[in-house]
Parts: sequence; C-alpha cells; structure tokens
Amino acid sequence: PENARIPKNLIQKNVQQFKTNTKMKNVIITSFILALVLSSCADKSQAPAAPAAPLLPVLAIKSENTTTDAEYPASIQGTVDVEIRPQVSG
Repeated sequence: PENARIPKNLIQKNVQQFKTNTKMKNVIITSFILALVLSSCADKSQAPAAPAAPLLPVLAIKSENTTTDAEYPASIQGTVDVEIRPQVSG
C-alpha cells in the first residue's frame, strides 16, 4: 500500500548495517593495499640471479663506399601517374 510506513527503528538498523559494511569494506581494501605495498618493498636480494649471456662469435666489418644498381627486365610505373605543372608562367 502507498500509505504504509517503514518503522523508524528498521531504517536506523539498515543505516547502521550499511555504515558497518562500508567500514568493513574500507578496512579490507586498506589492508590489501598495505599488504601490496609492503610486499613490493621486500628485499630483492633473495631473487635468483639471471644466467650469464652466452658468448657469441663476433666478426669485424670494414667500411667502404659502394654503388648499388638494380636492373629490371621491364619498365616500372607507379599505379597512379601524376603530372606536376606550375600554376604561374615564367
């Protein structure tokens, strides 16, 4: 019914329960964040050392100037040919 009233003590009980649940959630979240921060600040010296990098052969390369040409058995054209012309004379 539209005129039904909710008892005041029931409202107060629900509000108090909501506040308690919110406080508990805040405590849990804060505890989790604190545990995360403290675990990330732990001493890193306990971690096993990474294995040494393997030795690989090395070749010395000398620098020199070269000319590279490429010859093709056909003519090469772009997919779209564009003519560029000046818009002014002279």
